[in-house]
Amino acid sequence: MMLGHTKIATTQIYADVDEEKILDDTFDLEEKLELKRARVKEHLQSSGTII
Repeated sequence: MMLGHTKIATTQIYADVDEEKILDDTFDLEEKLELKRARVKEHLQSSGTII
């Protein structure tokens, strides 16, 4: 009802797409965070900061 669909099947189609997108976006974010952490760690090590 909140999405305005008259049939639950229509809502389920969009729900599946959204779930896949959320999973893909989460995976992409994890990769970006890993790269960022590696760059920060490298920067701290090269500047002599103890980590």
